[in-house]
Amino acid sequence: MPRARPFPSGSCHDERALRWSFQIEGDFGGLGDVGRTCLYRVVQEALTNCARHAEAKMIRIAMQGKKDAVSLSVQDDGVGFDTARGRTDLGLIGIEERVKELGGAAA
Repeated sequence: MPRARPFPSGSCHDERALRWSFQIEGDFGGLGDVGRTCLYRVVQEALTNCARHAEAKMIRIAMQGKKDAVSLSVQDDGVGFDTARGRTDLGLIGIEERVKELGGAAA
């Protein structure tokens, strides 16, 4: 991946009128195929959850590549959920497991 990559904002043209924005900065060159696949799958699942469960209208994704780490943030304006109940959704559990396999943490 290049050092910095601007992504346009966009929207889905369906009944949900879902809008999104991407911000990607930094160096992802040392990430490797396993790490890239993990990021892709985590973002894919997060977007699915935002659209399906959160009733979100706007989703913001920010990724920052650093020398030895990658930071990924997914935010939406949806209804949210009770984090005190723990992770029960298979999608969230899958995100945690993917990230943990690479030595990371999901919060």
